[in-house]
Amino acid sequence: MFSCKIENNKGDLLQLTNNRSYNLISIEGLLSPPVEISSITATNRDGSIPTNIRAADRTINISVAPKSPVEDSRQKLYKFFPIKKEVTIYFRNDKRDLKISGIVEAIDGSLFEATQIIEIVIRCYNPFFKNKNESNIQLSQVISNFEFPFSIEEEGIEFSYIDKQLSRIIENTGEIETGLIIELEAMGTVENPIIYNADNRSSFGLNFTMQSGDKIIIDTNTGTKKAELIRDGKTSNIINSIKKDNTWLNLPTGSTVFTYSCDSGEENLYINFKFYLMFAGV
Repeated sequence: MFSCKIENNKGDLLQLTNNRSYNLISIEGLLSPPVEISSITATNRDGSIPTNIRAADRTINISVAPKSPVEDSRQKLYKFFPIKKEVTIYFRNDKRDLKISGIVEAIDGSLFEATQIIEIVIRCYNPFFKNKNESNIQLSQVISNFEFPFSIEEEGIEFSYIDKQLSRIIENTGEIETGLIIELEAMGTVENPIIYNADNRSSFGLNFTMQSGDKIIIDTNTGTKKAELIRDGKTSNIINSIKKDNTWLNLPTGSTVFTYSCDSGEENLYINFKFYLMFAGV
């Protein structure tokens, strides 16, 4: 059993499975995306040498049959699948609960058949499915230290504290290496923070001094890479503060150890990793 629904660019939802207005005939393009391989030939060598291998765009074709009143049901599809606009497909079966976004490329079909079949073509420029829910891993976290009943001693009490874990194993149980959103929050002064992938010794660091209350968001995902500072409710670009020879850290499949350091203020830094598990197909 599976469930499929569509969310359009305005947030409207259309449940395609078990819908009183439509029969879902088929969905094609849900398995692994096609791969494009470039190669060159060499003199006196059989075959060729691959030079570039990449996953190509994914095309998803959805076929539906509008139910009575057929004209009304068919025309409602234009609202849920607006051409040139982005839609998100949610697909859930017994094993996976995934989503993928794409641009509506075409809505076509025959209007003069006894049973109208409407074909919807969606081009997904990021060809991989992602888990419906985002993973959230804390490298250091604020631990509550306040319980009832309580009494306040003369020297005061500690309401919370930062549980410092200088390293953390993060599991990517998906099928595809994925980017990260790394959030740095300062509880005091933090000077020049650096995040490390301890397995391959790559790092991403900033020549920047954070003040108490500052939040830095680092996005390493392809197409949305950024480094931004949120201070006093205002967001500014700090891309020029990135250290030279940095690596935009990704999360390979399997287990990866991440750690961090600062020139000063490690005890004041709260770090959070966000990412989506990525899959080749449903």
